[in-house]
Amino acid sequence: MIISSFSLLHKVMKINKDTIVSIFLLIFCGIMINSSYYIEDPGYQGMKASYWPRIILWLLSIMSLVMLVKSFANKVDSINAGSFSQINYMQFKNALICFGMFIFFLTFLEYLGMLLGGILFVFGLLTFLGGFSIKKSTNHLIISVVTIGVMWSIFTFGLKVILPEGEIIRIW
Repeated sequence: MIISSFSLLHKVMKINKDTIVSIFLLIFCGIMINSSYYIEDPGYQGMKASYWPRIILWLLSIMSLVMLVKSFANKVDSINAGSFSQINYMQFKNALICFGMFIFFLTFLEYLGMLLGGILFVFGLLTFLGGFSIKKSTNHLIISVVTIGVMWSIFTFGLKVILPEGEIIRIW
C-alpha cells in the first residue's frame, strides 16, 4: 500500500531520499506533538513535564521542514520508490549496532541501573565501533567510567534527578 502510493507519487515527481525522510519526520513530529498534550503534570513547581519534549519536537519539525524545502530544490539523489527491497543494509551496520546496543541497555536498565548500565553501554559502543585491543579497551573503559560517572553525578547530586539505581548496586 505504502510502496504503491510512493510509486504513484514518483511518477508525478522525482522523489529523493531527503524528501521521504523529511515527510516521515514531519508526520512523526506531528503525532508526537499531539501526544505530548496527554503527558500528565505531576504538580511539581517549575516547568511542566511536557515542556522539553515539545521544544525538541518543534525544533525537529522546523529542521525537517527546512530539509523538505531543500529536498525539492536538490534533485541529484533521485531514487526509484519501488526499490526499498534493494537497500544494502551493511551500509547501516554502525547504526544497527547502536540501536541494538541501546535496546540491550534499556532491557537491562532496571537490573543494572543507570550507572553500571551506562558504563557498559558506552564501553560496548566504543569497543564495537572503535575496534578491540588492550590499549583501546583501557581507553574505552576510562572514557566510559569518567563520562558516565560525571553525568550520573551531575544528574543525581546537582539536579536531584532520581535515576534508576538497579538491583546490583543499591546506593540509597
